[in-house]
Amino acid sequence: MYARGGSLADSTLVTVVTGAYPSSAPVYMLPSAYSPTITDISQGGTVQFVFPSLAHNVFFNATPAGAPADIPGEVSNQTVSRTFATKGSFVFNCTIHPGMTGTIVVH
Repeated sequence: MYARGGSLADSTLVTVVTGAYPSSAPVYMLPSAYSPTITDISQGGTVQFVFPSLAHNVFFNATPAGAPADIPGEVSNQTVSRTFATKGSFVFNCTIHPGMTGTIVVH
């Protein structure tokens, strides 16, 4: 990149990294929402679902194919990881708390 201001001029190297998504990311369970509601990770990345004392679960929609296993039951006070091997957008819900939904976008 080159910049000029009056009689002054300078240049610097700028590196732009495209398609760089994290290989892991947390999703926190709030009382009636996931945080964040949309999580971006790289293909083969892992999401840590962090469950508080209030019980929750995670069920993935049937489409697209390639979602990891659900986290059924009433889970509390633990962190459960899931690896996403397939690119796509994977919507998930908590069946205990209607309207509680999130999305993992795998790049």
